[in-house]
Amino acid sequence: PELLGEVLPHANYHYYGERYVVFARAGFYRPHGVAVVAATGATAWGVRADDGRQVAFGGWGSLLGDEGSAYAAGHLALRASVRVYEGRDTTPTRLVEGICQHLGLTMETFHPELVRLAYRKPLSRSDIGGLAVVVTRLAGEGDVLALRIITKVSNDLASLALHAARRLFTAEERFDVAAAGGLLNAGEMILGPLRACLAKEFPNARLTLGKEAPAVALGRLTIHDI
Repeated sequence: PELLGEVLPHANYHYYGERYVVFARAGFYRPHGVAVVAATGATAWGVRADDGRQVAFGGWGSLLGDEGSAYAAGHLALRASVRVYEGRDTTPTRLVEGICQHLGLTMETFHPELVRLAYRKPLSRSDIGGLAVVVTRLAGEGDVLALRIITKVSNDLASLALHAARRLFTAEERFDVAAAGGLLNAGEMILGPLRACLAKEFPNARLTLGKEAPAVALGRLTIHDI
């Protein structure tokens, strides 16, 4: 604003945090409800339009949190694949093969190459989050271990959103729940637990997916507020 202020000294500036963009992606420009993001990380926000109260949960990053995120799914998959590779977990799965294909490894070099990627490259948060695509694909094909991972991640995401809802809303109130993020591309295997928990505890809540591109949603939000 300092730089623009010299060029446009009489302009009005609007500042929007990520929570408002998530709501706007679902078409809510004066939010009253919960917004949840399931991308590389996971965060839930709550906003009341009537009294202005707000809460935020999650968003602690990979060392302290990120439960319910693509990173969580990828990290769980990496750890599970190591146990399967060594025979410590005998659950029928194609997780090791899927990770090998995704990362360009072979079964023969899985141990040394995965260690190299994990500690010497190292794998970034987005690299690990990218493995969620492998996990959700295998889960969709009925892979038992992948399903177990997705069940935990989806339940963690639902728990995060419900915690935000409980802090601001009563069971009988009507409010919106906006959900966005790449992990939601997996569909009902991620959204199902959230939808079911909302229906049970907050039957009047309305879940809407944020399908608008973030930049477009931000533009619409700005126009709405002008």
